[in-house]
Amino acid sequence: MRFTFSFSILFLLVTLLPAQNRLSWKDGPFSQEKIPVIPETRKDLAFELKYYFGWSTVSQKWGKDSTGYREVVEGGIELKDSWQLPDQPSAYIEVYGQALLNIIELNRRKLQYELNHLQKDVDPRKISQHYYDLLNQELQGLESDTHERMDSLYLADFLQNTEDQLAAFPDPVGYEVSSMPWGIGFFLYMGYGVYPASGQVYFSNPVNYLGYGLRGNYKNLEVQFSGSFGTSRLIKAFTDAEGNFWPAQNRLSTTYVNAVVGWRLQAGSKFELSPQAGIGVHESLLIVRPRVPDAPHIDNYGPLIGGVVRYRLFTHIAPGEVEDLFLTGFCYYGPGPKSPAYQGGSFQFGIAIDVHASPLRRAFYDWR
Repeated sequence: MRFTFSFSILFLLVTLLPAQNRLSWKDGPFSQEKIPVIPETRKDLAFELKYYFGWSTVSQKWGKDSTGYREVVEGGIELKDSWQLPDQPSAYIEVYGQALLNIIELNRRKLQYELNHLQKDVDPRKISQHYYDLLNQELQGLESDTHERMDSLYLADFLQNTEDQLAAFPDPVGYEVSSMPWGIGFFLYMGYGVYPASGQVYFSNPVNYLGYGLRGNYKNLEVQFSGSFGTSRLIKAFTDAEGNFWPAQNRLSTTYVNAVVGWRLQAGSKFELSPQAGIGVHESLLIVRPRVPDAPHIDNYGPLIGGVVRYRLFTHIAPGEVEDLFLTGFCYYGPGPKSPAYQGGSFQFGIAIDVHASPLRRAFYDWR
């Protein structure tokens, strides 16, 4: 009597086969009735049991808006490839089959535990190969010892030993995930600058400026840096404090640079609101054709206040980190361009696509 070993796919990936074609330890005690009977065409074997063992990556919902991925290990007897000859004694086959399921289940639990605690830079295939090799050694040992002894008492002792090991190593269920209290983000945005009425006497509003920024946070406290570039037009001519003449209808290059500190409200929810304050810099540069290195420019800086509203589009749990994608709207009031008759500020409005990432923290609850 002997059984042989089979393996589902290369790289230890478990195939998705109908449940009726497979028998695992969780399906209950092994039953001889589940093994197909074939005509008695072979005299060297009374029965043959083949097994599958491996892992696959499956998606899993974490809350309403989060999708994560984890490795799930499966193992058991491949019914469609196993067989027995007619009129085989049930007692021996059932003890043999249960011992096989116990060994596979024990190694499945050990591998699942390892994959649950997998670090970001560790290849799961190497760990899986290790346990696959151990499983093969154990099953080959069982086959060899059974051939030599051929007694039910030895097999019953072996079965009890595997039952004791399973009791000492419960099934590792998995883990819950959350993000560490700190993270970083990158965002791209476009917007529109608006000057108060007194400023519009000299300057048209900047149109379609583009920008990018970085932000970092610890818990609810965040720091953000951003810069944007756009164009404006000089409506009324003037001479600045340095004696430079600014002719009307000339185009201006407009730059905003902001550095702010904010406090996230409703952090982790679908909507986040972050009131912010900091320092803003505004620069207007006269566009001269042909370009000259010392073209007239006006710099202005001062306090900046405002805030952002973020809408969480989705959360993705990747190996080692939690990634959020936001659609963000913002509004600030800060420094604007200077002219002899206008020293005021400007409003900034815009929308952004914001990607934020935090290191992954796994809260394990390994045992049932």
